Amino acid sequence: NFTIDGVTMQLTAVSAEKYDGAGNVIGYEETKVSTERDTEAIFETIKSFVEDYNKMIEKLNGYVNEEPTYRKYAPLTDAQRDEMTESQIEKWEEKSKQGLLYGDSTIRNFLQNMRSALYTKSTTSKIALYDIGIETSSNKDDRGKLVIDEEALKRALSENIEEVEKLFVGTNGLADKLSDIMDRTAKVSAATPGELVRIAGAKESKATQTQSTLYNELRKIDERISVLNTRYNKEKDRYWKQFNAMETIISN
Repeated sequence: NFTIDGVTMQLTAVSAEKYDGAGNVIGYEETKVSTERDTEAIFETIKSFVEDYNKMIEKLNGYVNEEPTYRKYAPLTDAQRDEMTESQIEKWEEKSKQGLLYGDSTIRNFLQNMRSALYTKSTTSKIALYDIGIETSSNKDDRGKLVIDEEALKRALSENIEEVEKLFVGTNGLADKLSDIMDRTAKVSAATPGELVRIAGAKESKATQTQSTLYNELRKIDERISVLNTRYNKEKDRYWKQFNAMETIISN
């Protein structure tokens, strides 16, 4: 047993002998050793990446292309809730949220940036995704999903694995590009939040919730409601006083 360049070998038999014309042993037949990279795990990882990317694309496209029905389903009052069943309330609230992100520019920009990143070569790799059998679906209904030519991908992994590695994890490779785009869009940080987090906050971070655009807009609405309620009560008191004074005058 011995190891050469990280490859462990085990010799199990003596090589076949070589003979001269007189039948004398003059040596042994040459033994050739070759190795082949096991690319199956790498192939499965890239395939999984494409599947996850497509799931995300499908979900986000569903949001920005969803028919906006929320305008027809205003928030329910307590009186309305009392007259409805739990099932009716659930269906109503589902409709009241449908299409809230229709045409949302932040999500559309995110999708566009992701697509652009996927087809831009890194500064260290000579290839792009389309060179290894990964391209955008030609079906317009897929809206940017990726499709894999499995034979082409396996061939690239077998023949050009170093360039494939640079494409994904090299300097300015896909990993860096996609991570940067996701951070700019959805990073959960009070100091440097992503654009969506800056707008709406994040459940796992109380700080981002109280600093978000939607939180501040709702707070201003609550303050406005408070001011209007105070004004309403003052006006109500004033009219009651006038009414009582009128009643007194009439009775006199």
